[in-house]
Amino acid sequence: MQWRLEQVLSEHRISAYRLAKESGLTPQAVHKIVHNRVGGVDFGTLERILSALERLTGKRLEVGDVLEVVRDGQE
Repeated sequence: MQWRLEQVLSEHRISAYRLAKESGLTPQAVHKIVHNRVGGVDFGTLERILSALERLTGKRLEVGDVLEVVRDGQE
């Protein structure tokens, strides 16, 4: 699995810091997620990110909007 959060934030002109503030996560945690420097994330964190993005964008987002499956040999 790989995060697409950097692309989503860029598309909507939202900073990682703003997402951190809206989601209640630390800026450091969001930075690590945005740059795919985490081994895994719990469902609570994922829900906080999706909820914050929905409030910031006004659009309903699904898990597939922020995460993608990367198969061997892809990237």
